[in-house]
Amino acid sequence: MPLSCPIKYLAGLVCLLAISDTAAAKEPVCGPAEEAVAQAALKSAKTALDAALKALDNPTAEDLKKLDAWLGVNASNAAAKLREKLARVRTFSDAVTFRCAVKTDAKIGDVYAYVDPDKSFNVVLGAFFFGAPDKGYCSKPGILVHEISHFTLAGATKDPKIYGPEEALKLAASSPGAAQNNAENFEYFVESLAFSLSAANTKCG
Repeated sequence: MPLSCPIKYLAGLVCLLAISDTAAAKEPVCGPAEEAVAQAALKSAKTALDAALKALDNPTAEDLKKLDAWLGVNASNAAAKLREKLARVRTFSDAVTFRCAVKTDAKIGDVYAYVDPDKSFNVVLGAFFFGAPDKGYCSKPGILVHEISHFTLAGATKDPKIYGPEEALKLAASSPGAAQNNAENFEYFVESLAFSLSAANTKCG
């Protein structure tokens, strides 16, 4: 079912929730233990997004450095567009539901999580998601920020050809426009603010 919600519904989640309820899910619901882990990570993701939005509203010198490092943003108009996208991601995070993949295949690449950007607001969690750290780069909350940003009306971000913090930093330096549409860069920027991380030490975990 393709998305057909008008933008005016973004302030509320009436239409969004209707899409989530009617979209066909290919994977089963998560078990109680998995759901509890996912919900805890989602709560942390919302807190992290709130921190990112606050930083964009009243940035410190360190916040501006992170904005430039991860997203190549050093102009007010670009920062405003980024804030708008992050605000949509935060709004849509309230409607996220989870499914758990029956099988995780490293050859496919969807070992942590994946979504269908156009059809629903379900996030399908792979087995590796549950082994990701709770804080730091490549964290569970960061993975959820990454996935939610893919949804068409949230951010329509893309996946990179090569994953990882080091590659994301290189992308921001060489192609800021691409970084600002890259889910990895969004993830690491939000994590850097939420967990007080430096771009000089990009080790996951």
